Amino acid sequence: MVVYKVEIRNHIGLHAHPSYLLAEEAEKFKSDIQIRYGEKLADAKKSICILALGVNSGESIEVLVSGEDEEEAAEGMLEVFRHMGNA
Repeated sequence: MVVYKVEIRNHIGLHAHPSYLLAEEAEKFKSDIQIRYGEKLADAKKSICILALGVNSGESIEVLVSGEDEEEAAEGMLEVFRHMGNA
């Protein structure tokens, strides 16, 4: 399992467009990808689940990746966060 923290620094947080981009990337992999925000856990392959977390700018999340392609999946997700200005 790969686990890492990300601080959300873009000005809109994890709202519609960022949530869509993350889910689109997560769908490329076989691994289970979850996003944890406080006590909430969301399936990263479903943008509506990410959106429902209600993550605002300046808050931190954890990304949990497990499965046969977890290293590649973790890097792919991290690249999306980098593109959004978070890492």
